[in-house]
Amino acid sequence: MREYPFDLPAVREIDSADPTLLKQLVADHQPFVARGLVASWPLVQQVARTPAGPDRIDLFEPVLGKGDVRFTHLPADQKGDIGMGPDLKPNFSMDSRTSSAGEFLSRVAELVRQPTGECAYAAALPLAALPNAAARLTSLRAIGGEELRQENMWIGSGDHVVDLHFDLMRNLISMVDGTKRITLFPPEALPFIYPAPLHRPVAGVTRSLVKLLDLDEAKYPRFRSALAMAQVVILEPGDTLYIPPLWWHHVESYGFNVMVNAWYEDVSHESFKRANRMFNRSLARFSRFDAAKVKWLSGLYRFSDFEAGSIDDLLADRAFAASSPRRRQEIIETLMAMRASMAGLPEYWKRYFRVLYEYYVFREHGDPYPTLPGMLQDLAQSIRPGIWRRLRRRASGLLSTGARQ
Repeated sequence: MREYPFDLPAVREIDSADPTLLKQLVADHQPFVARGLVASWPLVQQVARTPAGPDRIDLFEPVLGKGDVRFTHLPADQKGDIGMGPDLKPNFSMDSRTSSAGEFLSRVAELVRQPTGECAYAAALPLAALPNAAARLTSLRAIGGEELRQENMWIGSGDHVVDLHFDLMRNLISMVDGTKRITLFPPEALPFIYPAPLHRPVAGVTRSLVKLLDLDEAKYPRFRSALAMAQVVILEPGDTLYIPPLWWHHVESYGFNVMVNAWYEDVSHESFKRANRMFNRSLARFSRFDAAKVKWLSGLYRFSDFEAGSIDDLLADRAFAASSPRRRQEIIETLMAMRASMAGLPEYWKRYFRVLYEYYVFREHGDPYPTLPGMLQDLAQSIRPGIWRRLRRRASGLLSTGARQ
């Protein structure tokens, strides 16, 4: 395991298996690790009784069954990095290979026995499709909440790293075999985490441009502020980690590695969709303003608590009064619509959208993409209302066709 060149506090440990307490902690949106919470799972107990090596890896063949296994293969020069390349595109091909369970596990065993730098990693295999019930997350269903989305198994040869990213759902991670080191950052770390473009997700999620194990502080100086908010945990078989929704996480796997996880919904899909749609509209509209204008606007409007605020300061401002009636109306309507769009959200998710607005729309920390000049405009262009975007694309296509002729 590579040592960090910085010290991070540990994730809070909970010495209890009381489902009522753990369910409340999940609802509080703070990460915790419950040591030995799933040590009673039959599969975890089988692993504990079996010496490390081929026999332990073979335990998982009946779990996977006779069907094909989709897995990602990383060449040696990839150095186990699973995430985003310098071109802002995936640096891996998800589920690039398929084989029988026996062949996949044989390949994993070979890489564990004689490491070549290559990696084989089967990600998010739905437990519902696996024939052996030994790995079911029965002990966690009373903890995660009512809205279970999916339970999965993850198996790999180890020495691979999933880059810093975040998910929208609650995540309960339980180790069955091997070791993982997971580093967590709260949603409030967004201004310092150098997010990749929102409209260019990798494997469906937003990632950070920062490579945590090879941190370039000259290129990403603000990341030190993110590290001041970070927590870290090392998971061993039988341990369960709760990652709240929206928390950024960086996941390293060492040795033959098996994990199961459960994703649970945390917020009403319709409430989130409505608020996110308004965020996109606001970003598209205010991206036309220069940075000084939007920072001035957010300062007048007291955006940090704008749900309960008023627009009196804005209406009284001379610069605003000097704007055109059309521009004044657009600003007021947008601000009020932003407030209305968040009305149905729980406080935790309201805080998240405040962070989004402050960082992307009102640019309180400057350009949201300091290392990617022009990316904010590219993002705004990609999320403008559909009919105008289609018309622009059509016009652009006609012009390019004419140029070719």
